[in-house]
Formats: sequence, C-alpha cells, structure tokens
Amino acid sequence: MHRRVVRVLAPIAGIALMLGGCGLRPAGAAQHRGSVPTHRRSALNTTVVRLAALTVTRAVQASLPGSQPAGMDLTDLAMATSEVGWAGATGLFAAETTYGLETVDGGRQFTQVFTAPQRIVGVAAPSPEHAYFLESDCISTGQCTARLQALQGGSTSPETLWQAQGVAAGALSFPTAQDGFISAVVSQEGKPGKAELFATHDGGKTWAISQLPCPGVPYAGALDFLDAEQGFLLCAGQPGAGRQSKSLYVTADGGQNWSLVASTGTSGASGALPTGGYVHSLFFQSPQVGYLALVRGGFYRTGDGGKTWAPVFLQVVQSGEDADALGFLPGGFGWLLAGGVPGLSVTQDGGRTWQSVYPAPVPQFVSDLGGGRAFGFRIAGTSALVESQDGGARWSVVAPLPFTPIALQALSSQDLVALSSAAIEESQNGGKRWRQVALPRGWTPTRLGSASLGAGWVVAQNADQLPAIFSCGTRACRRMQAPFFPLAGTATGNRSGFAVGLDAQDGSPALFETTDGGLHWTERLLPNGFNLGGNNYVGVGAQGDVRWLFSGFVILRSADGGRTWQETKLPPYPWIDSLSFANAQQGLLTAANPGSVPSIWRTEDGGETFQLVPFLKTQKLIDGRLRCADRTALPATGLPGH
Repeated sequence: MHRRVVRVLAPIAGIALMLGGCGLRPAGAAQHRGSVPTHRRSALNTTVVRLAALTVTRAVQASLPGSQPAGMDLTDLAMATSEVGWAGATGLFAAETTYGLETVDGGRQFTQVFTAPQRIVGVAAPSPEHAYFLESDCISTGQCTARLQALQGGSTSPETLWQAQGVAAGALSFPTAQDGFISAVVSQEGKPGKAELFATHDGGKTWAISQLPCPGVPYAGALDFLDAEQGFLLCAGQPGAGRQSKSLYVTADGGQNWSLVASTGTSGASGALPTGGYVHSLFFQSPQVGYLALVRGGFYRTGDGGKTWAPVFLQVVQSGEDADALGFLPGGFGWLLAGGVPGLSVTQDGGRTWQSVYPAPVPQFVSDLGGGRAFGFRIAGTSALVESQDGGARWSVVAPLPFTPIALQALSSQDLVALSSAAIEESQNGGKRWRQVALPRGWTPTRLGSASLGAGWVVAQNADQLPAIFSCGTRACRRMQAPFFPLAGTATGNRSGFAVGLDAQDGSPALFETTDGGLHWTERLLPNGFNLGGNNYVGVGAQGDVRWLFSGFVILRSADGGRTWQETKLPPYPWIDSLSFANAQQGLLTAANPGSVPSIWRTEDGGETFQLVPFLKTQKLIDGRLRCADRTALPATGLPGH
C-alpha cells in the first residue's frame, strides 16, 4: 500500500498528527437528523489538515491484543435504526481492554467486531452502513493519544480516519456519514492545553481545527450536532466530590462561533444546569429538546434549547445513578444506557415507557406454565417480572416490581404469587398490580408453595431463626402445628399439602403430608445420606402423585407419593435456586453459584434428566435473509454461547 507523510500547514507546537483516509465512500449515504449542504466554506481561523493514506489492514487488526471476554460492560452506544447499532465496551474480566460491538436486534445481544487498544470514549452511527469509534488514552499529563476508527459499508475491519499524539479526545458527533465533529484538549509543551474542535465534511478525508470556548483542562465535556451547521457543546470543569461546573454553548455555523446558553454559575436559579454529577454525553432531538447524561447524576431534559433543565427517567434510572448515553430516532424509538453496571433500555413511544433489553433479564426464579411460556423474577438491578415465550431461551420484562422478590409461583398467566422479605404478594392481572397478605409480626418468609390464590403455604423464620409453616388465605396467615422443623412446603388444596423438614424427635430428614390442614401428618423418611440440616436452598413441588425435592446440587423424585425416591444429579457447579413443573414431565430449573449469572435448565422426563437451555445467538440480516452472524455472538447474559 502506498503511504505518504503530510506536513500540517500551520503546525501546533508539540503535536504530531497522523491522519488516515480510508477507501471509497458510497454516494448518497443515508443521513441522520437533518440535511447536508452541497457546498461547504472553510471555517474561519482554522488549520486545514490533509490526510495521509494510513489504514488499519486486516493483517494488522488480527494482531491487536485481546480476545473474546466472558462478559461486556457497555460504555457508550449509538443506534442507527431501532435494530442496528454499535457500542463501546470493556471486558468484565479484562478491564484494560476495550471493544467495538455491533447489535442487529435492538440491543438484546451484541457481537464483538474489533478490539480497541485504547479506551473508546465515543460512538456515532449516522446510518446502518457507517459507525465511528473515538478512542483516547492518557498515560500522564501531556502524554495523550487519540484515534478515530470507522466501520463502513458493512465492513468488520475498522479503518483509522484520524490519529493524533498530544490530544485527549473528549466527545464525538457524526450527524451524517460526511459531517463529523470531535472535541478534544490539545496539550502544548509547558503550556495549558487548549480545547479545540476537529471538523470534517467529506467523511474524514480532510479536517478543520478551530478553538472551543471550554477551559483548557482534560475535560472537554460533551458534544452533539443536529446537522453540519447547528450543534451544542457542554464544557465541563474539574470534577470533585460529586460536583462539576458546566457551561452549555450553541453554534449555528458549524463551530465557527459559539454562544453561551446556560451555566452552573446560576445554580441558584430554578432549572439551571445541575452542578451535581459528571458530564458524560449530550443529545439534542431538535434545536429546543435535548438530554444530558451525568455520571452519578442521572438524566436531565431541556425543552427550551438548554436554558433550563429538569431531571427525567427517574422510573428507569434511580437518582444519583450513572447515566452513560441516550438518543432518539425519528418515529419515537430511543435508547438509554445507565446504571452502576450499565444496562440498556429502549422506548418505542418517545420516552413515555421504557423496556430493559441488555443485559437480558435472566431470572433468578422461574415458574413454568407449559407450552414454552414461563414467568420469572429478575433481582439484579431493578427488580422486575419477566416472561419467556420460548421455554427460557429469551426473556422480556413485563413490569417492574414494587418489592424485592425471594420466590415466585405462576398459577396461571394472570394469577401470580410471590414472596417479599415481609409478606406474601399476590397479583390477579399478570403482575401489573400486587396486594399483600401479611404474616404475623416477627416472621420472615423463606419458601412458598401455593395451590391457588388464597390457598398457599409459607415457611418462615422468627428472630431466633426457628422455622414454622403457615397456611395463608386471601387476607391472613395462620401458623400450623407440626411435629417437625419445616424447610419447605407446598399446598395441594385448601387443607392438603406436604412439606419437607427435620423430625423434631430425632432430626432425621423426612417428607410430611397432611389432608386436614395440619391436624395430622403422615411422615415418610427420605433416603439415607440426604442432608437437609442447615440448608436454606431446599424446595419441593408436586404434580398428582409425583413429588420433587431439591437441596443444594441434588434433586429427588418420587412417582408414588414419597414411598420411593430416585436421585437426579446435575453438573457440579449449579446451586439450585428454583424448580417448577408445568406438568408431570416438563419443568424448568434455575441454578447459579453465588455472584454469578443464573443458568436455566429444562427437563422433559419429569426431572430424571436436565439439559441446559441455550441462549439464542445473534442473527444478522444479509440481503433480506436471516443468517447466523459470522462472529461469535455474546449471549445477552454475558456468558459464552452454547
């Protein structure tokens, strides 16, 4: 490949710019938010840089360090359509390595496209065929590097469009595939850095440099352009103690001139720019409506061009949580990335309602209804009721929960029973509304088993951790007398049910059954060596004469009401959380080691054997046809694909 070195026409002291022009660009590229003038004049007081032919080839890309990580922590995201978008990410187990990712299913799953040797600080996606990644790292003050990479025409090999030494890149905005802007702080030897704007109007072939009104510190803030002319800049000062000074500017001539709109200097005024939180990203839907994402500060919205701001999305992002990125496309689709471990939520109605899509809401507890349908509880992050229509391969959020769940039983698609740390929770409309049935004061529920709404058993502990079993109706719970220490139980009718526990006389593990509401119990011993003592992970289930019992890593199954038992052993790593059967043959199990993502297992033979439910891999639309992606797809849980 031919390579030539080009000298900067008006050099800046201490900076070496290596800028790359890469390949042909399709004519008539799709545009995003606004039109592009056919004629551009050079910005005033700028330095024009003509680019050298520098391309990251496939051979070079293949030699870059890093490999497919076990999970992804998204850091930035830009969607070109409601289905296609790109993200920057950090490997959960390789924190020094960052990645460029692609999604083709609305953010539910991401595919690794390339490894970035520097930290990705911004992503732009003006069309489904064009994605831009801004990278920047600073070893120490004055030793910063920056690079702009592009994926164009469906390529999976990134091209370097712009590369610089002595530059700390701050933010990126590409309103179209031809018009792009980068805000950065340029370091000078022995002098404070300068905040500058790099602009291109030919897809990265040439760049113009102009000065920004931001202070010369390595915090250039956030940037967003609606089109080639109109844009917004948020300058940010030194962060500290959860606070940061901020100033918002607007330009109508592509960055030649900037006008101050608002600043935190008027923080006493209602609706002013918030002082709390650190600037992360900025997005404007129109000249009047814009959004601000703040680390440790959440999201803010303006409806008057940035003069006043108000907090929004509090139903999705808790006050004070990290807010990383958000944006909207014409037609009402939008996205936001937020949370301590950033999660992606999308909207189809312009922000009135939001649905969590990544990481996928894999539940800790499941309840199988049969026919591929199941309900579950997601307890990581914001608690939510989730539903699967394909036997547990994919889950979608039904509704957030007003309590933190510890157990779930779906009696039908509408009748749900759950446990919180203080009460039984019941819903008759598929989890949209809940009502409580309180236990007697001083008792904390641990296990649940219901035959219907108003007929359920709950195992609970008091302050001394002594267990008891309760029969619960629609309004109250009563304690049943039992000649054993219960660990789990389930009602099979209004006055019938069975429980597992330790005999009060000799401490032997046994199954106890009643048909008269607990006045009399029938005891059946469990196999020798099956230990229940001190184990909080114990559960039971029933379908006709079939009984199931699990404890830790082992499941016992009885087809004759508990007279004889068969043991089912799972692989050694799962710790069973829940086991639910839709009928005598079909059931779902969730299991996880402490601190890990739950795995879901399915049985079709009544619990004799279990198979791991595979998470579906990404599919990619090629020439109107769906096919599996060439690259390894990251399942939505962050675990390796199966």
